[in-house]
Amino acid sequence: MIDPSQLNITNQQINQASQDALAANGAGGGSDPAAALQAAIAQAMAQVQGTGKNMAAWMEPIFAHYVGHYPSQAEINQVFANKWNEDDLIDHLRSQPSHVKGLTIGALEDYHKSADPVTFKWLGRYASDGDIRELVNSGVKSGDDITKYITNRADVVAAHPGAPLGLNDTAWGQHKAAIDSQYTSNLGRASTNQEARDAYSQAASPFRRQPAEQFGLNSGVKAETTGQNTGALISQAQIAPNARLGMTG
Repeated sequence: MIDPSQLNITNQQINQASQDALAANGAGGGSDPAAALQAAIAQAMAQVQGTGKNMAAWMEPIFAHYVGHYPSQAEINQVFANKWNEDDLIDHLRSQPSHVKGLTIGALEDYHKSADPVTFKWLGRYASDGDIRELVNSGVKSGDDITKYITNRADVVAAHPGAPLGLNDTAWGQHKAAIDSQYTSNLGRASTNQEARDAYSQAASPFRRQPAEQFGLNSGVKAETTGQNTGALISQAQIAPNARLGMTG
């Protein structure tokens, strides 16, 4: 039973509740006084306990969020005994062990805050326990590192080749088509996904060298620019030598 003193409920309030309950149960007038008193005490304590639960209503969403249930009477007592406010209770619950080994509830929540938007964008679901364990086991912690890790994961790249570049499927398709056009003109074949990704990275880099410098070509070779930077390579001279370097026979 909850301790009324922890709820700032006075003895006068308890006594008044008992008197009200006693009167309601018809003490005297032929009724059993002892039974009426017991009923009055039970009703009074129920009122006290009900008051405690009303005062504890602010705890319910916090418990529900962090541990998946409303607070028990023992947990309510603990909060009042320690005189915790909302921040104190949150800190306490976040410090408790989670169901993922090695992570507190708070650390698990922080992982989900960073990982959920990424997995939802590329996999159509929130991060699973397995996803979180993989990040923990790989030592990946920061938000940017989590994004980079997930978007370079084999299953994500297989489904969305542009994920490592942050390109959705539509943008990737446009970029790949532009690179394929250049590869077909120079090599008679389409580019691989990795070649297309490399081309995007080279074109987007502010430090990229000119084609002649990059591939050891005659410095007099004039680059064929495409005008606006669309993420595709800016020169046919840049792409063909690079592709041939990787060819055998």
